[in-house]
Amino acid sequence: RLSAMGQHQAGEEQGGGRRGVREAMAELGSLVRKNLKPSAGQAALSRRTHSLLSASKRLHKLTSEQVIWQDGCFSVSAEAKWDESRRGKDIVLSSNNTTVTRSNGNEWGGVLGSQCFTAGQHTFTFNIDKCQTDYVYVGLAYENVDLNDNYNGRNIVLRAGDGSFRVFSSSQGCFGGYRTGDSIRVEVDMMERTATFYKNDQLLCLAGGIAGPMRPFVSIGSRDVSITLQTHDARSQSDLHAGGPSSPMLEVAVRAGLDLVFALLEKEDNQRIRVRMLKTALLAMEALPPLAFFRDADALRDEALSSVADFLHAVAAPESTAGLEERALCTQLLLELAVARGSLRFNLSILAKLDGSCPLDDRMLGTLRRLGDV
Repeated sequence: RLSAMGQHQAGEEQGGGRRGVREAMAELGSLVRKNLKPSAGQAALSRRTHSLLSASKRLHKLTSEQVIWQDGCFSVSAEAKWDESRRGKDIVLSSNNTTVTRSNGNEWGGVLGSQCFTAGQHTFTFNIDKCQTDYVYVGLAYENVDLNDNYNGRNIVLRAGDGSFRVFSSSQGCFGGYRTGDSIRVEVDMMERTATFYKNDQLLCLAGGIAGPMRPFVSIGSRDVSITLQTHDARSQSDLHAGGPSSPMLEVAVRAGLDLVFALLEKEDNQRIRVRMLKTALLAMEALPPLAFFRDADALRDEALSSVADFLHAVAAPESTAGLEERALCTQLLLELAVARGSLRFNLSILAKLDGSCPLDDRMLGTLRRLGDV
């Protein structure tokens, strides 16, 4: 799934990495479903995990800001751009692929936006920089829309001239056109399967019946047109639920407290206490539902989680003086942290820490299955 998302974000040079991720994911999923002996499972799991982690580093471009958790699903929310790999005849992109024009006024040419809406609520705006023609349609479309057509059964579009509103080719009436200086805002609700159109913040029309992932779309049949795409998904859903800034005293207390605890636990004579604490923490983490920390996140909490992850990795690393059981506990706790946090950026940082040298055994298959679901 990460690979499918990454295809729209990564360059051609990352093709090998995406294939590696797909293959590793498939084999890892197959392994989790099998009942293997501990020794065989450990060896196979170590090989597959190492391959997955190596390839996953190529997906760092797909950051947590681009993947939004809404209403029980992930949704890719890239920056406001037109997708240069999904454009029709004579389409010209400029201003870092945010503005579309057309070099030929004959027939039609369209382009899809880089965003792909699969869940939750999203808003984007077409800023009409230049348009003194009727031959323009703006709206949204399925991935497999005909890019050399205006309206058809794969898109929902509004015409510039008379405001003709077409929902999957069917006419829904006319709602007034748009010209230079206007803005057409579209609000997409993937839970209700609706798209609402506004002109200069005034409600125009609404369409329903969306049956799958959709992307911003424009089709142009004239040369004298310039349209800029603007989106409003700059923050993740976790940011919307985050509270106000924490006090400086609280930040100092958290940082100092964590440093003190970790310094005490790293002492060799505190090994028993450390093992007991790790087992208790693991039981508590396993009882949490996936993404338990996702909505309850801010900079201070993320920093605290990163400090905990650094400590666990230091204990799990092969150069650590800890025993095998303790190192395995830390490795499993790292994976459980990834399951609970759910942020792609945080999870990739966790995977990068598990560079194949941390101990893995069949007890972790359940945790890896949950991480796979996330």
